[in-house]
Amino acid sequence: GTVLVRVRRVGLCGTDVHYYEDGRVGAFVASAPFVLGHELCGEVTAVAEGVGRPSPGDRVVVNPSRQCGRCEFCRAGRGNLCRNIRMLGSASTTPPTDGGLAGYLRVGEEQCYVMPETMDDGIGALMEPLAVALQALHRAGSVAGRRVLVCGGGPIGLLIAITARAFGATTVALSDPDPGRRTFALALGVDVVFDPANPEGGPGAAGVDDGFEAVFEASGASAAVAQAFELARRGATIVQVGSPSEPRTPLPLGQLLVKELQF
Repeated sequence: GTVLVRVRRVGLCGTDVHYYEDGRVGAFVASAPFVLGHELCGEVTAVAEGVGRPSPGDRVVVNPSRQCGRCEFCRAGRGNLCRNIRMLGSASTTPPTDGGLAGYLRVGEEQCYVMPETMDDGIGALMEPLAVALQALHRAGSVAGRRVLVCGGGPIGLLIAITARAFGATTVALSDPDPGRRTFALALGVDVVFDPANPEGGPGAAGVDDGFEAVFEASGASAAVAQAFELARRGATIVQVGSPSEPRTPLPLGQLLVKELQF
């Protein structure tokens, strides 16, 4: 059930940087040295007996997570919540699971998605972070006709903003303290950007005086989490996407109650 992939392109995620610099990402602490990399595409060079697809020579995007297929979450179609999941380039298991910053990698056939001939390898490697953005939108329900705020203008936050626009959001705003990220977000089609530290910015600048109907927290910073609750409209949905920067993040439960927020 496995295939051998010659790695062609690997993206570097913020989690890779944290593992390299700190030896941990949130609660996941490296128990031994391991190979990083989970955003990748490559070329299939060999397949095990019985594998129908992909075939040798196919270029594939690799899903970095391999589910067990047996637990209740897998049987319910929610394999991303699998209790026995193994993630490439991650210390979520003991020992850690080696990732894609290597010449070759053996993965499950079900982890491989054949790339269109016209797709660039670099775009192929970005399919994993794009999938993160799409999953975030899925969790929020439809954003069509809704006003959306993204807290955090890193790669995942920008991808969420782009996909929210593609799925019909009427207003897409982005909050980030870095002016370069704000400028880049505007170039990508975001309607309005603001500095969370500037009291004159915020929803008023976007003509959204009563808050946003869908908020995506994509930074993990405690201040950004608080801002997400503050700028969410009553009855809004907040989706937490960013990895927490602290072991425990305080939540404004009063706003969660009074606004009847979905979090």
